[in-house]
Amino acid sequence: MKAYAKPLAVAAALLIGGIGVAGCVSQEKDDKLNHRTELLEQEHQQVAAQIQKIKEQREQARLAALQARPVVLTPSPMSMPPELTTASATVVAGSQPNAQGRQYTVQRGDTLWALARRFYGTGKKWQAIKNANPGKIGSNGELRAGAIIAIPSN
Repeated sequence: MKAYAKPLAVAAALLIGGIGVAGCVSQEKDDKLNHRTELLEQEHQQVAAQIQKIKEQREQARLAALQARPVVLTPSPMSMPPELTTASATVVAGSQPNAQGRQYTVQRGDTLWALARRFYGTGKKWQAIKNANPGKIGSNGELRAGAIIAIPSN
């Protein structure tokens, strides 16, 4: 063997061995990356299942709330005779007369001022309605749609 052949053979062996080691390291990295990818895909599927479950629960809650809400059908003022749309009328849509006045089913968008104006002809008497309904009207005068409140007589 010539003098330069031995170092060349050693270098070649190291080079070939190094590729083999590099190939093992690369395969090990690939295996780790594939395992991590599988774990992330499993996590993704679990999260997607949780999101779907939450969406279904939210939809069920929404449907239950809709079913629990009372349905009150009142004719629009346009379709009612004029004598029933005035504030001085005995019966107003959504109200029932009683000994102390009327009972009224609160509609979405109703305010104490608007109800006082509707039943008494002036919004300034809104406190009479609030005072006649302790516990049914919020501290700031909030009305809950579907609540039945008393409208006291003038």
